Amino acid sequence: MDTKEWSKNDISVVRVPANPVVFEKGHHMHHAIFILNGCVRIYRVGENGREITLYRVHSGGVCLMMIASVLGDLEYEAFAAAESDVEALIVPAQTFRNWMHAYDSVSKFIYGLFIRKMSVITQLVEDVTFRGIDDRVADYLITHTSMHSNIRNTEERWRRFWRQLLSHLQSKPEQP
Repeated sequence: MDTKEWSKNDISVVRVPANPVVFEKGHHMHHAIFILNGCVRIYRVGENGREITLYRVHSGGVCLMMIASVLGDLEYEAFAAAESDVEALIVPAQTFRNWMHAYDSVSKFIYGLFIRKMSVITQLVEDVTFRGIDDRVADYLITHTSMHSNIRNTEERWRRFWRQLLSHLQSKPEQP
């Protein structure tokens, strides 16, 4: 990318303090935003007011729903909350669209992010569809317990423990 692209007056770095809502669903995005430092939570709110976190964007990342909104000139389909103070690079939407067409490196980077996120979502759908909740909980507990445990037991002993617990829970009849 040519260095003159970076010297345009309308490209800047902004600082945003931690804030429960930075963007709301339905917002029209006028800039592509790249998180340089900090963390932004992307979430949806149901009709009943309950929230579900879709994902978080950390330092060096970008919200793919925002990018899709910018590229398609569409309204933003989620809420975004700065969970910490955030420093972000903002690029006007039209400038970003021009970069996507003019620079293969930019388009390959963005499309690579899309395919990786789609792979994660596909894996999640497969897990929910084809694996029972008991297997998913057991794997989660095994992974997180063995990663963060300071206990002297080996990972294999923890795996055996969680599998035995799972087996025990599966053998009990469900209570109404």
